[in-house]
Amino acid sequence: MVERWRDLFKGNRVIQIRHGGEIYSLRQTRLGKLILNK
Repeated sequence: MVERWRDLFKGNRVIQIRHGGEIYSLRQTRLGKLILNK
């Protein structure tokens, strides 16, 4: 499955992803880079 980040973020700078009972934050920087944090 491939999604465009614009479709996932929908105008937000951070989204949360639940995986294996853990929650991760995927953040977009000002330069358009993506950072994944636990």
